[in-house]
Amino acid sequence: MTSIIGIKCEKGLEGVVVVSDFSGTQTRLINDGIDTAHYERRRTASKKLYVDPKREVVIGTSGQTNLHGYSNFLSKILKDSSLIRKAIRRTVKTHHLKELKKLNMQIARSNQDSNPPLIRILIATRYNNDSRLFQSDENGYLLEVPYVLLGSGAGLMYEYMSRNHKVIPSETSITEGIDLGFRCLHEAFRDPFTGGRDLVVVTKTRIDELGKEIRGAINYARRIAIQEAINRYK
Repeated sequence: MTSIIGIKCEKGLEGVVVVSDFSGTQTRLINDGIDTAHYERRRTASKKLYVDPKREVVIGTSGQTNLHGYSNFLSKILKDSSLIRKAIRRTVKTHHLKELKKLNMQIARSNQDSNPPLIRILIATRYNNDSRLFQSDENGYLLEVPYVLLGSGAGLMYEYMSRNHKVIPSETSITEGIDLGFRCLHEAFRDPFTGGRDLVVVTKTRIDELGKEIRGAINYARRIAIQEAINRYK
């Protein structure tokens, strides 16, 4: 499962903040006996945010991402980010990533579920020194937006935002966007399959991937706290 939030920030240094969880869900069928079985789900570390080699595009994905077709789709658009550049150059009514529509049609055809978890994506770009944020629908149409909420934790994050913060890019700085993003993600941790933390910040001049640093600091602090508890009883 997935929880991703993207926030456009225009107060002070302009940019886009993208925060996500860092966990995936594996489901397998366990045979208990001749006539009985059950499904087992477990959470694993899983990257959700991807940066192209030219460091111009960030892509966040949710949906049925454990398929071979998804890997091919992601590899193709990261290797050739001009596909995204072309899609967002089109007029507002026709921002369209055809490759995503094709992938979701394949998922729908191959899935017996009447409502399969189709792929939705977040795209943050810095083409021509201009940071922008887009979200897709299942048909590959892209809409430029002030913020994006994706994945199984999106409802929980939206509830938190609606109670506590209205996103207005012109009134939101990058530092405020990072703080809000992680507060929303913390709320999404109520979803049992959301966990871990990742952060990417897009400005006009660069893309910074900060999740590894944050996860390392959290793990270090956790180890220190546990050791202090142990030392208390030595």
